Amino acid sequence: MQRVSREETASYARARPRARQISVLASPQSRTIASRELLERSVAEIAALYEGAELPVPVVEAVLADYVQRGDGGWRVERLAP
Repeated sequence: MQRVSREETASYARARPRARQISVLASPQSRTIASRELLERSVAEIAALYEGAELPVPVVEAVLADYVQRGDGGWRVERLAP
């Protein structure tokens, strides 16, 4: 793995579907979230804020997802922001 230039990152990010770009901007990146609904609300707010405008390039790319983790007490669902 090697680091790529900011220009290459921007080119790749802008080639992604707009909904994907917005989801990346809305995510608090690998932090626990209270609910999927809060994350979806953040997606809607960013979509409205940048309607008709170019989106900023994110630092990290991610996807909306739920994770299941095994802890000391067994399996549990913990929603992490992607």
